[in-house]
Amino acid sequence: MAVRLRRVCLRYRRILFVALGILLFQTFIAWNFYTISQEESERIQELKDRIKRESESRRKRSPSAGSVDLREVLKGEETSTELKKRIRGNSGTRESKFNDSPDRKSGSNSDFLHRNPALENSVHKYDADSEKKASIWRNSPGSSNKSRDFSYVPKCEIKGKDAVSALSRAKTAQCKQQLADTACLMQEGKLFPEFIPRYCPVDGKPAHKVPMEEDYFLHGRTPVRIAFVMVVHGRAIRQVKRLLKAIYHQDHYYLIHVDKRSHYLHRELQEAFRPYHNIRFTTWRMSTIWGGASLLQMLLRCMNDLRAMYDWKWDFFINLSGTDYPTKPIDQLTAFLTLHREENFLKSHGRDDNSAKATTSGSRSEPYRNHRFIKKQGLDRVFYECDTHMWRLGDRKIPEGILIDGGSDWVALNRAFCDYVTSSDDELVTSLKHFYKYTLLPAESFFHTVLENSAMCLSMVDNNLRITNWNRKLGCKCQYKHIVDWCGCSPNDFKPDDFHKLQTNRPTFFARKFEAVVNQDVINQLDFFLYNDLTASSPGINSYWESFFHHKDPHDKHTDTYRTHLEAFARMAQLSLQSAVSQYGKRMEQKCLYTVISPPREGSIYMRGDQLRGLIVTFDVESDGGEETLEVWVVPRNMYKMVNPTGPIGRLLSLEVGSEWDLKERIFRNMGRLIGPHDSPTVIQRWSKSDGANFIVSIVWVDPANTIAASYDLTVEPDAEFSYHTPPFQKPLKPGAWHVYLLHHWKVVAETAFLVSPMAYKNNRPISAAEAATTHAGPSNGTYIDRDFVSLNSFLKLKDVEKLAAAARMNSLKAGRELEGWIDQLVSEFWSVADVCSVAPFPTCNMVKQCQVTTWSSFSPDTKSQLGPVMPDGRIR
Repeated sequence: MAVRLRRVCLRYRRILFVALGILLFQTFIAWNFYTISQEESERIQELKDRIKRESESRRKRSPSAGSVDLREVLKGEETSTELKKRIRGNSGTRESKFNDSPDRKSGSNSDFLHRNPALENSVHKYDADSEKKASIWRNSPGSSNKSRDFSYVPKCEIKGKDAVSALSRAKTAQCKQQLADTACLMQEGKLFPEFIPRYCPVDGKPAHKVPMEEDYFLHGRTPVRIAFVMVVHGRAIRQVKRLLKAIYHQDHYYLIHVDKRSHYLHRELQEAFRPYHNIRFTTWRMSTIWGGASLLQMLLRCMNDLRAMYDWKWDFFINLSGTDYPTKPIDQLTAFLTLHREENFLKSHGRDDNSAKATTSGSRSEPYRNHRFIKKQGLDRVFYECDTHMWRLGDRKIPEGILIDGGSDWVALNRAFCDYVTSSDDELVTSLKHFYKYTLLPAESFFHTVLENSAMCLSMVDNNLRITNWNRKLGCKCQYKHIVDWCGCSPNDFKPDDFHKLQTNRPTFFARKFEAVVNQDVINQLDFFLYNDLTASSPGINSYWESFFHHKDPHDKHTDTYRTHLEAFARMAQLSLQSAVSQYGKRMEQKCLYTVISPPREGSIYMRGDQLRGLIVTFDVESDGGEETLEVWVVPRNMYKMVNPTGPIGRLLSLEVGSEWDLKERIFRNMGRLIGPHDSPTVIQRWSKSDGANFIVSIVWVDPANTIAASYDLTVEPDAEFSYHTPPFQKPLKPGAWHVYLLHHWKVVAETAFLVSPMAYKNNRPISAAEAATTHAGPSNGTYIDRDFVSLNSFLKLKDVEKLAAAARMNSLKAGRELEGWIDQLVSEFWSVADVCSVAPFPTCNMVKQCQVTTWSSFSPDTKSQLGPVMPDGRIR
């Protein structure tokens, strides 16, 4: 064996010598790198120590001094590129603005609050020099790390997966910095106090008194005066005016906060409410979001404004949304609150945990808590609002000593509690204000928690005087995922079938939600039930108009699409008038030869009997008689066609395409269904219910060039009333007439068409030829979805594919007048003119009627939403 081994070694000695040499060389290199690494580590640590010493020295000299400029430390240092990378990657920490957490033995948080001014103000007010610091890090000598996000400077090594995820998704540098600062304070345990005192004189949750219905008479008492805070957004001005008309009384007060993004509503409401001395608007406006901390801040600020209005002597605070409506007359609400002027009305959704033992006031033991409710509401998580989003950053521990509760954020609070919650600087209020700044849905819990832990706890009544229409099967679909890192529930709109819910013996005075675009008939029923002064003969009783475009509004993502369509509708009206008067003499024809003036004034949806009847466009024209304002009513052409209604397909009621599908209310929020190349269309199928079995249908999308863009299979359940599908198309969509086919067993059984309009505008200015060529050419890679659907051609038998593709390429190059002509041709294929009227008292053209005498115009009478003078009984008729 030894001889054989020796022979092998002799035979392969050269290979062995080479391998040994390589091994020695690699060992030498590794040893050198190790030595360099040790040296660099020592230099990194030395630089860190220098940064720390310099920072401490500066703070001693000047407490307000900022962090050390890294360039000063690196000045003169001849570090390697790799060393500088490591410095930039590991030396970003700064001392926190917060000191250590309070001494648990003290039993009080006052020192903690004074040592941490962020609890009284804002922990995360944007650090003014954050951008400067980020710039220093980006521009440090040798900077080459492209993977690092230099838009913010972390004060610690952020470890939590929720915080890391939030930082990766946040868009602005300011938001990233605020999230990073919050995450670091949270990791260090310096964001919240560990203990908050409780002042309620009873153990556990107070016994809530729920008053039953009373006679609603004052019995000689002085009536209370109510401050209504109306928190509104959107564009439903007629519904907001109708709500205020229903609750108005000259002895009460109305403070209105309009969302900062709702320019149209703010402008129009200010003009409508100008004559009334007891209606005011907040001088500030906020952009609030669902579940956001800004909602609570807005309510507290409204309370402060009301307290500062010394000429308004109010006794109760009641907040309302634009989708609320009264269920009893205002005088009954006044009488009820007069009898209960010492009470506070809030609805608690939390459930008592029998396993959790109640604590005595001031105890440091495990408090009485609604554990299940806390988990469900995400109260045990840290959230932060920025970039109009609520970001989840991680878990937190609920402070000891207090009871956490919550429920509805729609409340009726007396003046004493409002004064306490806004002006008190006691430890309970200040600590909870800070705690709820980092809380999801804070307005649904803050007032409950403050009240139940305060000395006023026995004044709480577990009833917020409202009826809410919950349908959790539809309302809990996580529809707010795009604005909050959590899934929540939202109530549904009332419909006539829900009217029985409004007739109750409980002391309820408001209900929600109501939206006229979803159903106006139920509001009419409620008005008749309350006042008995609305009849079927009232003008406009069954009609509803809502603006979706106004020329004074700032540009948004829909403006270009809407303006393109509305101008095409105005030109259609002009051509319709010219056609109508062509049979008359030259004199008459000259008076009716209008020229459209761009842009259109306004675009509105027009509904009657809770059905969309078309769109109304208000626009200016000029003629020999001067300038004039006209309105045109356009109606959509029916593009739906049933091919073979046999078998289970007989359940199909309609096939519709639109955008912004609201699954909860089952309507397209883009009510006019005006779609442009950058929109995301959805197809919905309405079905009748059946006792049969499931069956599968295929949805096929075909673009204007007869190219199959997508195909998907859907399973239809026996009890399904709706099915829908939104393909993840690559944008832009090719403009023109699109088709959607419904197939069963690979046979076309129904089809519809919809228009993707070319764009005449980009960023609210006429589109250039180069921009039009890009916008109208379809997706850049030529396909809408990365799949091949050629095999479906045998079932659809699509024709003229090459011819239509060539026409689409030619159309994409159109600009100016050619583009305008193409748009008009397409729009006229999908819409028709129903009528035209003039806003002027005496129209120039005798062929045109006055808008005020029509039933369809937005200028026609609408008594339910028109505000008149204050009557002797204090109400508006």
